[in-house]
Amino acid sequence: MTSATVAAWTGQWTGPEGTFLRIEPAPDGADRYTITIRDLDQARTYAGRAADAELHFLRDGTEATIRASDGAGTGMKWLADKRDCLVIRTGEGYCRD
Repeated sequence: MTSATVAAWTGQWTGPEGTFLRIEPAPDGADRYTITIRDLDQARTYAGRAADAELHFLRDGTEATIRASDGAGTGMKWLADKRDCLVIRTGEGYCRD
């Protein structure tokens, strides 16, 4: 997997209870992305950069990583049967199928 893999992640990914993850190419390109995460309270936007097969961004002063997974890998029972997912950490995942 390469940063081209991360480029295929653009668009919206759905989580449980109205949450979502949206990934869009940044205007300056160069493996940079705009990441929007909608949790139960609000939507927040972050600047991210692709490295290998991951997307890295700073959230509340801590580096976070988005990586490919299946539903079981998200650690979320609502997504357990899904196949095409992204996970930030166990219990925070989003899927397309």
